Amino acid sequence: MGFVVNLYDAPFYGGSGTVNQVPNVYPVALNGRPFMVDFNQPFYRQYKREVTQLLRNQADVGATPGEQSINPEDLWRRSADDWIDGAGQIYLDRKESTEGRFRDSLGINVWNKWQITLLNDTVLQVPSSNANLHILYVGSYCYESDGSVLRYTANAFVASPVYVTVTGMPGTQISSIATDGYNVYAATPSGLYWTNTSTSAATALVTSTLDAAAVVDWQNGRLMLANLNSIYNITSTTPAGLPAPLFTHFVPTARWVAFAGGDTRIYAALTVGNKSWIYGTGILTDGTALAAPMVQGQTPNGETITAMVGYLGFLAVGTTAGVRFCTTDAAGTVTMESLIPTPNPVSCLNGFDRFIWFGWTNFDATHTGLGRMDLQNFAVAQVQPAYASDLMAVGFQGNVVDAKTVDGLTIFAVAGVGFFYEDTTHLAPQGYIDSGYILYDLSDLKVGVMLDVQSPVPLPGGYYAAYISSDGAAWRAAGVHHPADPDPVNFSLSQVQAQRFEIRLQLYRDAVNPAIGPLISRFTLRAWPTPRRPLVWQMPLLINEDILTTASDTEGFSPLAQVQFLEGLCIAGEVVNFQEGLFSYPVIVADVTFLPDAQTLRASFFNGVALVQLKGIPNTT
Repeated sequence: MGFVVNLYDAPFYGGSGTVNQVPNVYPVALNGRPFMVDFNQPFYRQYKREVTQLLRNQADVGATPGEQSINPEDLWRRSADDWIDGAGQIYLDRKESTEGRFRDSLGINVWNKWQITLLNDTVLQVPSSNANLHILYVGSYCYESDGSVLRYTANAFVASPVYVTVTGMPGTQISSIATDGYNVYAATPSGLYWTNTSTSAATALVTSTLDAAAVVDWQNGRLMLANLNSIYNITSTTPAGLPAPLFTHFVPTARWVAFAGGDTRIYAALTVGNKSWIYGTGILTDGTALAAPMVQGQTPNGETITAMVGYLGFLAVGTTAGVRFCTTDAAGTVTMESLIPTPNPVSCLNGFDRFIWFGWTNFDATHTGLGRMDLQNFAVAQVQPAYASDLMAVGFQGNVVDAKTVDGLTIFAVAGVGFFYEDTTHLAPQGYIDSGYILYDLSDLKVGVMLDVQSPVPLPGGYYAAYISSDGAAWRAAGVHHPADPDPVNFSLSQVQAQRFEIRLQLYRDAVNPAIGPLISRFTLRAWPTPRRPLVWQMPLLINEDILTTASDTEGFSPLAQVQFLEGLCIAGEVVNFQEGLFSYPVIVADVTFLPDAQTLRASFFNGVALVQLKGIPNTT
């Protein structure tokens, strides 16, 4: 045994990093101060080094069993089985996420609860190089304006409909058409013309010259006409020049661009430069005329109105930034709610059933067509309806200038391309839906293990492919499922590791019968969290006046100073260096419990064991 070194008369080594006495003299050191370990403690106080527990104990307190009830020590799950709350949600499973929403889709019908299928295909019915294409349904007829031609057909949903051209039109470009349910009105630079469903001839109603962008509309029982910076209520059925305007804006370059009907007002949209306002006018109490319009709403600066429709007591406004759902009150005030952004201005809006369709011009580089809002399901209550992309013209680009729906089928027009109708005999060739990022409410790394997809057994036709993206990287194929493949479907994900995942399901119509395709009712992503888990230690450190070191020397210490040193590290909560043998670790002293076993001989304190808990700082690389 070596000689005893009495350190009571000398300053103690405070330490602030490493000490070269480890491991040859002492087995461990904390913040530069060495310690001996008591390896003879009972099992519950023994020296322990372990990886921290991954999962805490938990209980499902929900009233109804669900995914949250599954043992968390199994693979973690994230499922989607309802998409009816629409697109536009970046994250599938953040705390504020809506359960029935997703990020994006194309060619997918999400409007039947608990399932997704392909939408119908579209067919270019009448090609046209004209930009001013418009559509109306009047009784049993579909009217179309194409350049300077006004025509109608009794069946628009066939490949080659038989059209009747309306005679008596002036031969100038038709800028707008409208109907009261029987009469059809057409605005042209040569004046306002009208016809009806009992004749194929048109005559002039307003004989004055009009602007090339004049707008005609029938709202709340009134025939409205917008010409330059003036709006008119046309009440006479006798051909004549323009009557006195209902209202003329004082800015000569102001332009009235759209009308819409509300519960208590007729709305008119005005654009001046990069600003737009919505004016409202109501019928006077004597029922003879309209009141002077007044401002009822305004778009944000730089966002101007391009289209407008009133439907089911709501107002939808197309703008240069997208489409806005609006609410109105008894006084006619218009509140602009959340924006549904689109890459190009929205030039048309169309209401039918519980939906409003809107022009989604150049959705991507190979599709132009429509989006759809659902007035029954809201992503944000009374602020943003559920929405998704809808019918598309595949392989075309161009401004979607009009759309109409009748009996659940839709026809739309693309400027410079022509008229497209919804084909009930063919589904879209393919379509996809992207889930949005899946985080498992955990920012750490996860290992994607398996993707389960549920569909009818067997598939009715067509097939689908599943893809996964990790941390925004390119899509990786997970697998393909055909009708003849075995069910259920469990795609292995080759243990892809990432902080966040995204799932894409791509559906393809049947090659033999194009009217059928796959139906998917659920997917479940199974993953295992792999956070950087720190090491933790439990150490019974010898606290004694005389310590026998590993080198068989005896050194003297102040037990009180040693305990105070350890308690100070714990109270400070700072990261310190822990030496264990030849290795060092950044740690936090989480807990210190001193267990005395004898009084000291040279000072008024105790010898004993300090049970110290250390929590390592995980590696961040």
